[in-house]
Amino acid sequence: MKLLVLLYGGQMSDNLNRLRFAKYMQKIPTSPVLPEKLPPTERAAFYHTLRVHLQVMQWTALNTSITEATDWGWKLEGRQLVPIPTDLEPARADLLKVISCNSVLTTERHLTFVAVDLNRLPEYVRTLTFVALLTSNRN
Repeated sequence: MKLLVLLYGGQMSDNLNRLRFAKYMQKIPTSPVLPEKLPPTERAAFYHTLRVHLQVMQWTALNTSITEATDWGWKLEGRQLVPIPTDLEPARADLLKVISCNSVLTTERHLTFVAVDLNRLPEYVRTLTFVALLTSNRN
């Protein structure tokens, strides 16, 4: 995974999750954050690496049946193989209980409205939210 860290501009001492958070925090004050522009999470990179390895093995052997694709980052949905993006939840269960999201697509931009009951969040999350709001309101 260190190669991906370096490709996304990190240092050898970084990991993908910390680098993703750092890049996210850099982008908040200046522009909307597009998830596809952030480094992948560690688990997403793990599954991507499995799929790439399977593809290389198949190309090398010129054989698509050398191993089960479901052992290499793919899952079977119906009769079709689809990639496994990650095996982790998008957030901790207690955070998912207090966050709701409603997206609206307009002709000019994609707007996302997120409602959070701050009183139900742990203190450190309320502090980070406050700091992020202060930072984004400076522009």
